[in-house]
Amino acid sequence: YLRGKNMKSISILVYLDSGARTGRRVLSSLKTNCNKKKIKFKVYKTEYKNHAKTLIKTVIEESKKKEKDRIVIIGGDGTLNECMLTLSKLKEKIPISYISAGTGNDFSRALNLTEDCNRFINNLFEVDKKEVEFLKIKDRDENNYVAMNGVGIGFDAMIAYMTNESKKKKLLSKFNLSSLTYKLKIISAYMNRKLFNAKIVEDDKKEKYHKNILFVSFMKNPYFGGGIKIVPTAKNDDGKISLVIAKNVNVIDLIRLIPHVLKTGKHFGKTEKLTLNTAKKFKIEIEGSSYMQTDGEINVIENSSLEINISKYPFYIVEK
Repeated sequence: YLRGKNMKSISILVYLDSGARTGRRVLSSLKTNCNKKKIKFKVYKTEYKNHAKTLIKTVIEESKKKEKDRIVIIGGDGTLNECMLTLSKLKEKIPISYISAGTGNDFSRALNLTEDCNRFINNLFEVDKKEVEFLKIKDRDENNYVAMNGVGIGFDAMIAYMTNESKKKKLLSKFNLSSLTYKLKIISAYMNRKLFNAKIVEDDKKEKYHKNILFVSFMKNPYFGGGIKIVPTAKNDDGKISLVIAKNVNVIDLIRLIPHVLKTGKHFGKTEKLTLNTAKKFKIEIEGSSYMQTDGEINVIENSSLEINISKYPFYIVEK
């Protein structure tokens, strides 16, 4: 470590095994570039699932003791999600920065973040902090969740569950083909689909009852599933949440929609069974049990009532 009270420094929270060990490679490159620039660094390694939720508190407290420190998170969307769940509960808002090293990297893709550690270090102390919007989700039992990209219930969450369980996921991620795993699971998830009913309220307007839902997705960014642009118009700074609802979708509909979802981005308007609305906040009551995913992290919910709102957190954004 280099010494000096006013020396630039970074505190690195890293999930080493993220993205088939991409985390290790990114950390190594980041350390090399820090040494070249004479920037002090300290590494905090996650050691078990959900460790980032508690480790980020230590990183924050240690960082506050330093004059010119930047907090950097290295990992996938799941690692960032874990950190943000804790950070969203803290009264103080110390800015963070992020380098993607996961299999999906949808947050990084949406914000056009650099993966070049040399460029990252060259610009980290030059960029201004930016307020980034994300979703805060609370259920009737006061359980809290966050989503930097989006929260999905039903079909898309089942795909995420199957993708996370896939033995091929690590192999494909080595060749930058992680979204292929997600795409391969679409048909198998459809075959095991479970439709549900829900009541949805947009911006405190009149409650609407929806039957035979395949999935609902509340999106803050365009992407899910490792680059699938489900809501091309979604933005992280417009104060709006995009709601996608798919109902009564049959095999023919699915075959017709998939090419547009994966390539053209013109899937809305092709059928009334797939709709898109925007609002500043939502409430949803779900009947029965369903999978729910927040940035690809899976939970099972039962007769749940959720409130989805927008919150903000400061980031040092280093773009490509």
